[in-house]
Amino acid sequence: MKEFFIWTECFNCTEIAIPMLESLVHHNPDLEINVYCFRKEFCEFETLDSRVKLRSLDNSILNRTFRRDETGVRRGYKVRSHLGTARAWANIIANNHAKYYLHLDADQIFLSNLIDEIVSKLREGFDLVGTRRPYFHRPYRKTGKVAFALDEMPDAVNTDLLGFSRNVMGNLWSPLAVRRIRGRRTSFRPVIDFFDPIFFRALDRGAKVFYLDSGDTAPRGETNFESVYYQSRILFAAVGSGMHFWRNPDAISSPGYKEFALQSYSLWHKYMKGSPIGHPTLEAPELEGRLKRLNRREWKLKPADEP
Repeated sequence: MKEFFIWTECFNCTEIAIPMLESLVHHNPDLEINVYCFRKEFCEFETLDSRVKLRSLDNSILNRTFRRDETGVRRGYKVRSHLGTARAWANIIANNHAKYYLHLDADQIFLSNLIDEIVSKLREGFDLVGTRRPYFHRPYRKTGKVAFALDEMPDAVNTDLLGFSRNVMGNLWSPLAVRRIRGRRTSFRPVIDFFDPIFFRALDRGAKVFYLDSGDTAPRGETNFESVYYQSRILFAAVGSGMHFWRNPDAISSPGYKEFALQSYSLWHKYMKGSPIGHPTLEAPELEGRLKRLNRREWKLKPADEP
């Protein structure tokens, strides 16, 4: 069994992963990362560092039965993107035995080495290491019948930069495994987002959590956007969804989210590919300011006063 297994997935959005991978390996010279996409997408990676390993999903009979093979994941993305991702996660984790796992979202850019502390905290005995996903201090779902229950729960962790031990996953062949990963209720306890049912189930079984942006284990707090774990990354939102909507205009989603995702993808494309798509770009002055300062050779931000 390996000690660590690190991966990202970029099904249907391989071009988005390339800047993330380039920045990651630049700041982490000893790291090896596994990149999951559909087999036909392998050719879209023209040049890859030897530390970047292209992987496809295990298509065994067992995974086909549980709809976690490539066909099941593809269909999951057509229904709802999180369903495809959850099926992929169940496949990837179940078929790659390791003591610890690190997951990285593809739609981010690294400006320094942020992996070493995650590795260190896992080795110290923490079972879940990530940035804080506030429950009590959340800015949404503050009213209604589940609001009080959400207020009473500890903070979860985000999955864009996440380390966890294999122990937290439980039985990955349970019929409920994909539902838990996807962030859907499996009990009376409400949840907010992807992976949260896994997180709370692990807490019930004594798992230890370290919140990277807070630098502590306090069960409640607020997101610290001034921490190194936010300042040393450029974070996008819904870029993969925007790319999907751009390529598939008839895809079903709420009008508000669809428009946001398209604008976000247009902004990403403007700076990562050199031109916007034929759609308005997202109005995000702070994010755009950082993108203008990005040195893509060193993967660092130029000083604000440097042209």
